[in-house]
Amino acid sequence: MLNYKSFVANEVLTLSQIDSTNNYAHTLIANKQSSNGLFVVAQNQQNGKGQRGNDWYSGLPDEQFSGSLIVHHTQSSPQNMFVLNMAVSLAVLDTLKIYIHSQDVAIKWSNDILVNHKKIAGILIENIIRGNEWTHSIIGIGLNVNNILFPEYLPKAISIKQITNNTTDLKVFSHELLFNLNFRLQSALRNANEISENYNQFLYKKSEVGYFILDGKQVLARTSYVDVDGYLHVDLENNSEKFLFGDIKQIIDGATIT
Repeated sequence: MLNYKSFVANEVLTLSQIDSTNNYAHTLIANKQSSNGLFVVAQNQQNGKGQRGNDWYSGLPDEQFSGSLIVHHTQSSPQNMFVLNMAVSLAVLDTLKIYIHSQDVAIKWSNDILVNHKKIAGILIENIIRGNEWTHSIIGIGLNVNNILFPEYLPKAISIKQITNNTTDLKVFSHELLFNLNFRLQSALRNANEISENYNQFLYKKSEVGYFILDGKQVLARTSYVDVDGYLHVDLENNSEKFLFGDIKQIIDGATIT
């Protein structure tokens, strides 16, 4: 089960410039200066971190939302790590829905958020385990908010401003996101199965046939669902299989998104 202390959804530490909000959060935890529910937000993040060692493009100052939420665990089971991932993905999606209406918003396994088949947000959760105890989670979120242009090497990126033509107040956005994170994380404590069901409702290309990269080859498969352990279940030509993140890659409009 998941078990962490509740926190008040209004504790935001805004830094003018930082290399990585996740790195800063790690330093606070190492120095025993972190508080449960602290949301570290950067106005200008210079070296954002993505999944599997990838960099996260942070744009110009005040274009991008970059933040890391610190969660203190009390007897959480590491077996439930992906439920936390699901809850955070839903919180980001909840916040986007405040700004984006009547759009195709989806969660691409494991935790990229897409709008109209383009990536608008990425999530990096770093868990700290000491001995057999899961003590902390650092929930890093990068979200394209006021970006107007992206580098050519990011053809599948999109921002709120590109969709709405409106500039978003990042301070207000931070508090809205923290409120939704608090709500979804507390919901995960009460009912992990409901969080899983909600996550799968928004799973990208659910029940649709599409192309994947498996063992270096392109294959056709039907996306079935993601279980609470983080396995993606797909229906292949002759059988059904489940995969951990990184073992199979989904192709979106002729490209993979990292």
